[in-house]
Amino acid sequence: MSRRLNIQVIGAGGMGSALAYLIGEVGHSVEVIDQNPAIYESWAKTRRNNLYPYLEEFEFPETVSFRPSENCDSFTTGGYDFTILAVPGNCLIDLLGRLNIARDGGPLVLLQKSAIYTASGLLTPSEVVQYHYRNHRKRPRGRAARQWKPAVITLTGAAFAWNLINRVHSGMILAAHVEDEESAECFKKSVLVPIGSIWPYCTREVEAVGVLNALRTIASCEQGLLDGFLRDRAWESAKAMASVAINQERVGLARFLLHHQAGRERDCDVFEPRSRVYRVLEADMVMCRDISSRNYHLGFQLGSGIERSDANEARLGTVECVQNVDALARTVSVCVCSDNWNKNYPYLNGLWRIFSGVATVQEVADEIMARIPRA
Repeated sequence: MSRRLNIQVIGAGGMGSALAYLIGEVGHSVEVIDQNPAIYESWAKTRRNNLYPYLEEFEFPETVSFRPSENCDSFTTGGYDFTILAVPGNCLIDLLGRLNIARDGGPLVLLQKSAIYTASGLLTPSEVVQYHYRNHRKRPRGRAARQWKPAVITLTGAAFAWNLINRVHSGMILAAHVEDEESAECFKKSVLVPIGSIWPYCTREVEAVGVLNALRTIASCEQGLLDGFLRDRAWESAKAMASVAINQERVGLARFLLHHQAGRERDCDVFEPRSRVYRVLEADMVMCRDISSRNYHLGFQLGSGIERSDANEARLGTVECVQNVDALARTVSVCVCSDNWNKNYPYLNGLWRIFSGVATVQEVADEIMARIPRA
């Protein structure tokens, strides 16, 4: 390691905790900040994450410290080489609205699995940050305002927190716009590569990665819904064909959304089967077709006949998936006539109808099963 970095991790969930542990293990100074006061009261004494059973056996190294914060106004990027935002996408905009992005602070690293949908349309996490800075009440004025903006890196990939902390080799993607590539390379070489079990790959296709990640959460739920509905039936061929159709819809939707957003065709490495970035994203999709994925678990419960409830979605941590479905459905329905909307994107349409209470699981499953031979 060339020098010891000072890194801040905001959000002490599974992924944030796992990264803090691994980064601290290689010798960097890490401060973990969370709004939950139990983080400070318990973890600072035991040096263990007792909120997640798969993390509890790992003792945080001495290079990792903890700080509670019930007020996000106390968060600042000042004095840190990197600030990792490990919060759900639906919480990111609110956090950035109260985060002091200091000029003497390092780049923001967004640990994200989704794009974000606002009244102005589809935004990737990095675009949300740039938008926030342009409208921030403490922004510099004059020439300084035109010449400076925070570097933003999106970190994602084919790994769960359990994989990372157990040092299972995992492919990860660093997505950054061209002006932030140098910061992404620095984070890759000084933070991720020394961990040893992470294979990091860089790409400029920030928008495509964000959209595919948002669609991955939905496709995982769709797959779980179908598997739950067919759990007692020996329809393996039908489930396999539906799985292929779900993934094809995911890629087709990504191309459509990128074309609609950019106003032109987008050919990039995330759709090229020979690229490493493509392989990581597809591996992430394969990993999420399992009950260990909370979005798949939500779909499986619905397909198995368990009624929807806000409490259950909050417990599973799938609120973001439900919001993604609603926002994507609204985006697509505005751009596509109603007949083509159901015809071209039946899996997204079906899940949206279930979440909206317009259709039952049985009705949607029957429609899907009738389409499979023609998929």
